[in-house]
Amino acid sequence: MRDHPSYAIIFKAFLIDKFVARQFARLLLAAGDADVFLMLDETNGPAGATDYPNVIRYTEADLIERGFPALTQGPLFWYNADYPLYHFQHLHPKYDVVVMVEYDAVVQIDIGAVVQDFYNAELDFIGHPIAKTLDEYWWTGTMTYFYEREDIRPFLICFAIFSARAIQHLAACRLAHGQTDAVAEQWPLGECFVGTELSTQNFRVKHLSEIGQLTRYDWWPPVHEMELYERKQDVVLHPVLNSRRYVTSLFKNGYYTGFATIWRKNLVAMVLRCTLHAAWLWLRPGRRSHLTL
Repeated sequence: MRDHPSYAIIFKAFLIDKFVARQFARLLLAAGDADVFLMLDETNGPAGATDYPNVIRYTEADLIERGFPALTQGPLFWYNADYPLYHFQHLHPKYDVVVMVEYDAVVQIDIGAVVQDFYNAELDFIGHPIAKTLDEYWWTGTMTYFYEREDIRPFLICFAIFSARAIQHLAACRLAHGQTDAVAEQWPLGECFVGTELSTQNFRVKHLSEIGQLTRYDWWPPVHEMELYERKQDVVLHPVLNSRRYVTSLFKNGYYTGFATIWRKNLVAMVLRCTLHAAWLWLRPGRRSHLTL
C-alpha cells in the first residue's frame, strides 16, 4: 500500500447555475489535493456550459448500455444514486478512493485528511446510517428479494467515501442482480443497497458521525444557504438549498408540514425573501443563465 492514496471527488449535478457554482466552489475549498470531477447528468438535456476541465457528461443510457438495469421508482439516478459511481470508475479506474458528493451537500471538513485516515485504516466505506427503523423506512420492501430483512442497513450517500474495491464489488453485484428475475418493486434503492451489501460482505464500514458533528444531515428539512455561517461545526450539511429550491423543498411533504416547519424554526422572513427572489429570477429577461465555472 502506498503512503498516500490517489483519490478523486465526484460532484453530481444536473444543471449549472449560480447556486450550483457556489456549491462547487465550496467543495473545491474542502477538496485538498484531490482530482475533482464535475459529473453532469444530461438525461433530460444539456446541463450548461463550463470551462472547468474535469467534466463528465453522462445520461441514463450510458449505464443501461453497460448492463445496469433500468429498474426504478422515479428518475433512474435518483433511485439508483450509486450508478454514477460505477460510471466514474469505469472511466477513471486508477483511483484508490472515490468521494461522492451531491450538489446540495456542503462539506466543511478537510476531505484530504479524512481520506488519508480512511486509507490508513484500510476502510471501504464511510456513510451515515439512516435512523429510521425498518418498519418506518419507506424503501425496506425494495430489498427483500435479495436480502434478509435483519441484514438491511440503509445509509445516506449524499456524501460518502468508497474504496476502489468496494466500488468494484458493488458494480459487479448490481450487474449480477440485474440478471435475475427481479421486478421494479423489488429492485433495491441505491442508498439502501450500498450499506447493506457492503455490511453483509464484511467490508470495513465507518459511520460519518464518528468523524464529527452532524446536526442537519438528512433528506429534510432543508438548510438555507444563508444558514451556513451558523453551522460551521457540522462536518456535512444536507440538503442545502436556496431561493425557489428551498421553498419548494419546505412544502414537498404538504402545506401543513411546510407551514409548521416555517413557524417552528422561525423562518417566515427567510421564506418570504426566498419567494420574492425566486419570483424575480423567473420574471427577469434571460432567466435561465448557464454559468461558466
